[in-house]
Amino acid sequence: MRGFVLGNAEVPAFAQKTDAIVDAGYETVWLTVFGLPVGTRWLMYAEIALPALAVIAICTAVFWLSLLLHGDRSFVPSRTWRGQPHSS
Repeated sequence: MRGFVLGNAEVPAFAQKTDAIVDAGYETVWLTVFGLPVGTRWLMYAEIALPALAVIAICTAVFWLSLLLHGDRSFVPSRTWRGQPHSS
């Protein structure tokens, strides 16, 4: 982003007396914002919640797959929630 005014930007002491540094940049930034609309706040909450929900969903799928593979018979067509294989 160009043209963003930086506040409290200090030059490190080792770089103040050199002409070799011609450009610099920042890797991280933090912003304090007041009065965000409700939709924007929900998007920021979703940014945190969705990766956590994805991890829970993947762990649940792996757990369910392990139940299927470690049942009474290998590779049974399906299992009920009580862990009993379907009779054929």
